[in-house]
Amino acid sequence: MKLGWLFLVTLVYGAMASAEESAVLENKVLLLSASVGRQVVMVGSKLEGASKRLELAIVPEGAKESAAITKAERIKNEAGKDVLRIAAGAAEADLAVNSAGFVTVTPGKNAGCVEVRAGARYAVLPDFFADDVVLDPVKLTVPMLNIPAENFLLQFIEGGSSIVMCIWPGNLKLGAAAPAGTAGQVGSGTPTAERQGPEPQVDLVFSGEGNSRRISAARIEFQGKPVFVGLIEQKNVWQDEEVSGKPAYKPLAISWKPPFQAKWRGDFIVAEGKTMADWPTRHQSFDFQSTTAARPDKWWERGTDALDARFAAAASNSNPHAWIEKGGEDAPQIWQESLAAFFIYPAFFKGDETRLCLYADKSERAKAKVETAAARKANKDAPEVSPPNVYERVLIYPLNRTPATPLNVYTPVDLMRQTLGTGPCEYVLDIAGVKPRAAGGDRPILSYATCGLWNDHIKPIAKGLKKKADGSFEPLDAPTKAHLIQALEEMWHFVHAVHDRLREYKQWSADAAAFCDRAAAQNAKVKSVVDKVQTHIAKLNVDIGRHKFDGPGSEAYWKDRVPELIAQVKADNYAGVESIGKIRDLGNDQDERVSRCRQYVKAARQEILMQDTSDPDVRKFAAEFRDRCHQMLRNMHPKEGF
Repeated sequence: MKLGWLFLVTLVYGAMASAEESAVLENKVLLLSASVGRQVVMVGSKLEGASKRLELAIVPEGAKESAAITKAERIKNEAGKDVLRIAAGAAEADLAVNSAGFVTVTPGKNAGCVEVRAGARYAVLPDFFADDVVLDPVKLTVPMLNIPAENFLLQFIEGGSSIVMCIWPGNLKLGAAAPAGTAGQVGSGTPTAERQGPEPQVDLVFSGEGNSRRISAARIEFQGKPVFVGLIEQKNVWQDEEVSGKPAYKPLAISWKPPFQAKWRGDFIVAEGKTMADWPTRHQSFDFQSTTAARPDKWWERGTDALDARFAAAASNSNPHAWIEKGGEDAPQIWQESLAAFFIYPAFFKGDETRLCLYADKSERAKAKVETAAARKANKDAPEVSPPNVYERVLIYPLNRTPATPLNVYTPVDLMRQTLGTGPCEYVLDIAGVKPRAAGGDRPILSYATCGLWNDHIKPIAKGLKKKADGSFEPLDAPTKAHLIQALEEMWHFVHAVHDRLREYKQWSADAAAFCDRAAAQNAKVKSVVDKVQTHIAKLNVDIGRHKFDGPGSEAYWKDRVPELIAQVKADNYAGVESIGKIRDLGNDQDERVSRCRQYVKAARQEILMQDTSDPDVRKFAAEFRDRCHQMLRNMHPKEGF
C-alpha cells in the first residue's frame, strides 16, 4: 500500500450493476460507481484494488430518508468537466473528481442533504481555540444527534487506519473566484470570507447497541453549496489508547508510533463519573511536542537533574507535585498558570517513543502526598503513592502539517485549504484569533511576566546600587538608568494588559449569563442546557469577583506608584526601587485568575457541544453560545496558558 495518500469521497464502492444501469467515474486513485436501484453511490480505492471504503446517499429536500438512485450517468457539466450525475428520487447531485484526487458533491435540484456512511467509532469536532469535542456513540442514548459543528467533522474508523473528514462551506460566503489553474476548487486563493444566514444542520445517526454502537452516518445539509468528504488513510493514522488504571504523573511509553511527522494531537478523555477541580473541561486536548527534535530553545522549563531552588521551596511546602524530582527530556515540566504549578507535559515524543503523562484530581494528589509521607515516616525507602488518573482513553490523530510532513501526506487542515481555499480556511480557523496578543498590550516588553522583569532586569540593578556616606545613592550610568526605567514602566504595562483581559472576561461573563437567562425564560426546552453552562459561568463570576481592581496592591495602586518610582529614579533616588518586587504578588494572582477564566469558558463551550439532544431550539441556542465563547477565547493573553 502506498502511504500518505488522500482522496475526497462521497460514495461507497460495491458490486457493479450492468453497464446499462450504472455509471463509473475514475482517476488514478478513485473508482466511483452509481447503480440504478441502489441507495448509495460507491467509492473504491484503486490503490487497494478497488476495495470499498464508505457510502454516500442523497436525501431529497423535506425527506427523512435517502432515496433510491433512479438515474446515473457520466456527463460533462457546464464547465466541461466530467462528473457523475445521479438522481435519487426527486433529488439530483453531481460528483466531480479532479486530478488531485478530489470529489466534490454538488447539489442539484431538490437535494436536501448528503449522508456519509462510514460506521465510525468516534466523531471529533476539532477546536483550535479550546479543547476538541469527542463524541462516543457508546455513551449517547439518542438515535440521532444534531451537532453544532461549524465547517468540519472528523470520523474515526475502526482499526486506526482511516479518518473520514466532512467539510462544507455552510453559511460561509466565499470570496473571489479561484485563480487560473485551480479549476474545480471552491474559493481557492486568498479571498475574503464572511458568515451569513443560518448554519446548515449536521446530524449524526447511530446504530447498534451497547459497546457495538457506532455512527452509521453523518448527515450534512447542502444549503445549495457543495459538501466535501475526505479520507486520510494510512496504517496507524489514529490511535485509541485505553489508559484507565495507568498511574498518574509517570510518563509512560505506549506501543503506538506516528507513521509520519506532523502536528499530532492527543484528546485526553475524562472517564465517566470523574472530574477535576482545577481543570473543568470533560476532555483536554494537547498538541504533541518533541523533546529531541532540533529547535532553537527548549519548550519545557525544568532541567534534567533536579528541581531548581524555587521549585524545591514550593515542593517542601504544599506543592502537589512534590514527588516529581526530574524533568528534561524524560519528563518535560511546564508551568500552567491555572494550576499554579509545574506539571509534566501530557503528550510528547522522545526519539521514536510516544509518551503520555496522565493527570489526577487535586484531592487525589493531596491524598497521595499524605499517604506517601506516612509510608516514608515508617520506612524512608517506601515507594511513593501515585494518585489514580482521571482518564479513560487518549485519542491521537494528525491535525496539521509541519515542515517535515511528507508532501504526499494530507492532514485535516490540508483538506480544508484544498477544498475551501486558503482565504476561507483561514477565516474558519481564525488564524489571527489563534495568535496570542502581545504580553504588554500594545507595547513590546523585555519579559512577559512580573517575576521575569524583577529577576532578570530590576533586581540585578537594585543589588548593584551603592550608597554614599550621607545616605544618598551613587548615580547610575545613563544606559543602566534607562534600562531600570524601562523595566519599571513595563511592570505596569504587563499588569495592565492582563487586567484588560480580566475586564474582558468580566464583561463576557455578565453578557453570557444574561443571554442564558433570556434564552431559558423564552424556551423551557433550553433551560436544562442553560443550567449546565451557567455552572461554568457562575464559577467564572465567583473567581473574578474575588479580584481587586482597586485598593492597596491593586492595578490602580500600581498605576500611581510606578510613575512615582520612575520620578525618584530620574532624581537618582533609588530607595523605593525594591518595593516594586511586591507587584509580583499581584502578578501571580492575576496570571492564575486569567488562566482559570479561560478554562471556565473552554468548559462552557465544550459543554454546549456535548448535549445529548437534537431539539432545534437547543441547537440554535448552542450555536450562538458556541460563537460567544469563540469570540472570548480568541486573541488570548500568553498568561492564559493552554
